[in-house]
Amino acid sequence: MARTPDPSRKPELLVSIIDYLRDRTLNEISFRDLAVALDVSTYELVFHFHSRAELIRDIVEAVSARRSVVARNITIAATSVDGYIASIDRVWYWMADPQNRHLLRLGLEAAALESLKPGDDSSTRVLFVSWVELISRGLEELGLIPDDAAQEAHNLMAAAHGVQFDLIVNNDEERTRVTFTHLLDHHRARIDALIAQR
Repeated sequence: MARTPDPSRKPELLVSIIDYLRDRTLNEISFRDLAVALDVSTYELVFHFHSRAELIRDIVEAVSARRSVVARNITIAATSVDGYIASIDRVWYWMADPQNRHLLRLGLEAAALESLKPGDDSSTRVLFVSWVELISRGLEELGLIPDDAAQEAHNLMAAAHGVQFDLIVNNDEERTRVTFTHLLDHHRARIDALIAQR
């Protein structure tokens, strides 16, 4: 009789799975392939993840958790526009780092897969909304009214995702860096204009 797997191993397995996916897609993974690659039984994977759909959801959430660590670089209680812009810039450098780029790719792939089954529980939608809320709070601390802060935060996130897509598709870090700098300059000009209107 098979031993019951150790429930505490799930986080460790997720780290290994995300590393395994460094050069693979979410769409092509299966319990059988993962079991062989990670040298575990399919029983253990099913015990922890129950179904392929739940496995993908847990992968997306783990990727989101890794990416959200960077969110702490955004100064929520922003004391200056310079500090706020610098914190957004640090986030971009982390995401564009070749060591982290596969997390961007997995996030974009997960979003495409989840869009086939739209719903409020979409992990990628929840992550997008949480980033918008985080940035919006920072903008309110700078003095923007809530409606303006929310709109500018949404604009930044939507445009930044486009630049991330460009980076993944074209793998041209220098060009996308220039594009992101232009985006950030435009974002800053909008913030300055809205603060000046107060």
